[in-house]
Amino acid sequence: MTTPRTALVIGGGIAGPITAMALQRADIDATVYEAYEQSSGLSHGIYLTVAVNGIAALGAIDAQHVATDHGFPTGKIEFASATSKHLAAIPNGTTLPDGTLTHTIKRTDQMPTPARTHANRPRCSTG
Repeated sequence: MTTPRTALVIGGGIAGPITAMALQRADIDATVYEAYEQSSGLSHGIYLTVAVNGIAALGAIDAQHVATDHGFPTGKIEFASATSKHLAAIPNGTTLPDGTLTHTIKRTDQMPTPARTHANRPRCSTG
């Protein structure tokens, strides 16, 4: 009889649930421990930016569409004064080999997440 393999994933931002989902694909039961019991929602900003390394991590489990379908490409960050005078623009990371840029997603608790789109999602605990 084989002993079930288990893993704990402690936080990790977007990488935490992605790691847990990858572990499940390897038949390892994963539990994610997060700092908050529920989404921080608008108290932590209206938008979530997923850099290309996050999109690449999502791509490793065929879930990159979560960011690219629900977000918009964000190739640079532009800064403006209170009077709308352009102050600066800086690149927002590199591009993936297929040309994918960093994407920005408007936060909402109704938006699908990698864990919600996976049939056997990992357990999530807080602490």
